[in-house]
Amino acid sequence: MEIKASGKTEKICDYTVTDIVENKEDKTLLDIRIHLPGGVLEAGTLAEAEIVRKPENYAATLPVETLHEESGGYYVLVLEEEQGVLGTELAVRRFDVEVLDKNGTAAALKEGGLSGEQEVVSSSNRMLQEGDRVRKKEK
Repeated sequence: MEIKASGKTEKICDYTVTDIVENKEDKTLLDIRIHLPGGVLEAGTLAEAEIVRKPENYAATLPVETLHEESGGYYVLVLEEEQGVLGTELAVRRFDVEVLDKNGTAAALKEGGLSGEQEVVSSSNRMLQEGDRVRKKEK
């Protein structure tokens, strides 16, 4: 919660909303309660308040275009080395992930799923399926 008292330039920050209830006189309004220590703001002072959601820090995030959805769950395609007739080859493997949050550009994953060593397929010039042999594009 950030509060800016009328006539003041500094914002009062880092206080948490303790309760939100319907206004008894006007049902279209909500009463928001926060606990302020004495001396922070005088009773009856006109002020503007803004509820600010603090961003969470996630252990693992991926570009949203790497996610694939199936049956209400998500998975990514990862590269895995395999021994083939011509030696070591790269194959595509499906890896199920749990998405905690996502927006238009990134997806936050539950910690403990995908490891930092696993390479996620971010793009391909063809449709890929589990077991397909692939080559990495050189940058």
